[in-house]
Amino acid sequence: MLETAIKEALQKATGHLLTVDFFRSGSSPKSAIISTPFLDRHFDGIHFYLEEEEDGSYLFHDDGYYLSDYTDEKALYYRNKLNFMFCAEVDKKSRRIQMRCDADDFDETIRTYLTMLVFIATQA
Repeated sequence: MLETAIKEALQKATGHLLTVDFFRSGSSPKSAIISTPFLDRHFDGIHFYLEEEEDGSYLFHDDGYYLSDYTDEKALYYRNKLNFMFCAEVDKKSRRIQMRCDADDFDETIRTYLTMLVFIATQA
């Protein structure tokens, strides 16, 4: 299910821009790392993780990468901004930016999550 959903959504949205690598991770039986050609503030390619949950929902996250080098004050500022602008959750301790969705909202969520990452990854 995860592979099919990702391939269909990516083909519709940005099929020629993104690469997807599937792997197994921790408690999630199916996971993927999605890499983009867009660059972050360190001139690295923007990437994110996608995991299929046991209940069939999906978890998008950055593994804490994009807020990790900010001061606590700046991380709090962006945590609030991302929550307000994109309805994203940010873990206070790990600074992991995440969004959850079910299969019906997958297409919209992957576009929103990618837009959000491009926004946050390019902030100085």
